[in-house]
Parts: sequence; structure tokens; C-alpha cells
Amino acid sequence: MAKTVYLHEECVTFGRFSATLKPFPYNVYAFNERSIRLHEKMGFQKEGQIRRAVYTNGQYYDEILYGMTKEEFESICRL
Repeated sequence: MAKTVYLHEECVTFGRFSATLKPFPYNVYAFNERSIRLHEKMGFQKEGQIRRAVYTNGQYYDEILYGMTKEEFESICRL
């Protein structure tokens, strides 16, 4: 829970300093299930997937692309 709160605070800070930025992109590797759940919980939408993008520990993993529009960000973070 503390990590979620911290990341949310960072999200708000990022948004305030990047007010002109339209989409907020974020990439997650498929093996990082906690990060996937966190970003979906925060309102990021899955926008795409790059198959076999990274090779680690003897295995290939997909890279999942998440994004959030400026309007979605503002409604979630109430800037």
C-alpha cells in the first residue's frame, strides 16, 4: 500500500510539471505482475504489447505498453 501511495504522489508531481504532455506512456515487462496490477489499478490503459521484447533469466518476455491521456490523468489525480 505504501508503494501505491508513493507512486500516486509521484504521478501527481509528474503531472504538474508535465502539464503540456498529452499522453502518459509507461512500459512494463510481462514478468512484473505487481507493476501490471498497480498501473491498471491507477487507471492506465493497456495500449499494446511487444512480444518477446526482453530476454532475461534464459527466457523471453513481452513488453506491455500502458498509457493515460491528459484528461484521464486529471480526472484521477484531480489537478
